Amino acid sequence: LKNSLIIEQYLSVILSLIQNKDYLKKKFLNSLFTFFTRFSTNDISLVSRIQSVLIHILKGNNQNVIRTSLYGLKILMTFHKVKLNQKSIDILLDLAGNTICDETMKNDINIILNISKLDNSQQCGMKLLRLKYKSNDELLEALAKFSKPKLFQQNFDQLNNIINNSSELNEKVLKILLECSNKDKITDTLLYSITFLMNSTNSKEMRSLCRNLIIETIRAGKIVSNKIISCIVTQNDILKLIAKKQPIPEKFQRHLNLFTRIDSTYNIELKDFSEFLENIRHEFNQDYKLSDLSMSKLLSIQITNNEYDIYMKLEQELFHIFVLILKHNPTYSSQLSIVDRLEKAILSENINKNILMTYQEIIKMKQCQTNNLSKILDSLVDSLDGNKFLNFEVELLTCVALISEVMGISKNETLAKYLSNDNDGIRSWSFRG
Repeated sequence: LKNSLIIEQYLSVILSLIQNKDYLKKKFLNSLFTFFTRFSTNDISLVSRIQSVLIHILKGNNQNVIRTSLYGLKILMTFHKVKLNQKSIDILLDLAGNTICDETMKNDINIILNISKLDNSQQCGMKLLRLKYKSNDELLEALAKFSKPKLFQQNFDQLNNIINNSSELNEKVLKILLECSNKDKITDTLLYSITFLMNSTNSKEMRSLCRNLIIETIRAGKIVSNKIISCIVTQNDILKLIAKKQPIPEKFQRHLNLFTRIDSTYNIELKDFSEFLENIRHEFNQDYKLSDLSMSKLLSIQITNNEYDIYMKLEQELFHIFVLILKHNPTYSSQLSIVDRLEKAILSENINKNILMTYQEIIKMKQCQTNNLSKILDSLVDSLDGNKFLNFEVELLTCVALISEVMGISKNETLAKYLSNDNDGIRSWSFRG
């Protein structure tokens, strides 16, 4: 039965019967007897059937019905000395740790469990529910003392609150969750917070903890919501794992298929590659960062297409992505292969204002640690001397001045002729160089 009003009517009859100590001697109403058989086999005693019904009702979400059912269980145990089985105790513990359970319900559950025989795991559950703490730090210290605990919804909600409001404790929270034995029960709200933390943190260790926890949670059987999938769609290994466990929306499946096709770096289809780079642009533009997997995939691509025109288009598209990444997040200059591609373009005079401004940031970040800095300086000086790129003369001059400065090399002959230039920027950089 799903109708709470009908359930309440049945409960009313049940309570009126079990409050009468002689009710077991009476012939039970046929309709009520039929109701009980929904939850147990015919060879189970009447009292066991009543207990089964009352326990089953606890799985619902109607507080009034749950309160009545708990009251009925208290009567069975105190008035008729009924003993709960282990499965029923587990259900009561889960209810006590659920947010639907108010203080009155918890008190009733405590009364029932205090006169029940709990195994070691259930006793551990009781301790988790009764933790006393004055601060988030104290709560985490208490939780950390449990070995592979089976956490309850209230514990997950507590940990979610800490992640969102006490960032200095996030590492402790993640380690506790990695230790818990029921990761499949992690709430959607908490899993979303973990995913958001993974995408937003600058700490490699924190990101790794988040990734490991998400992967273990999925392996444990957690069904992931589309909202969460959309936040980890760029984590292709995680997306692939989710797709093995549950159906995923078509748009995410297409993304997964695309990354699979790009696994082959020989004769990449221009359409696939353009779509792949568009996905990379979209991911990067969200917060100017790429997932480790996306960056690894990007760096692994070696274009070897036999058709020269297609090869040049693919190379050009890849190069523009690298410029975009370096322009908006110069910290990626630590990836030498990206810097090498940019320097290769400059040496071949495939340059524009955007490229030169990006390279200025790299010079500031790398401080002489690129592979071709000396060659770049000579190439840019030649460009200035030959008046080849008058449209972005300021950017050329700025690069020359910055390189000269970090290398301790003077290019006075080239820079001196700009000291009397009408452009304030050009005069300033020529003097600095």
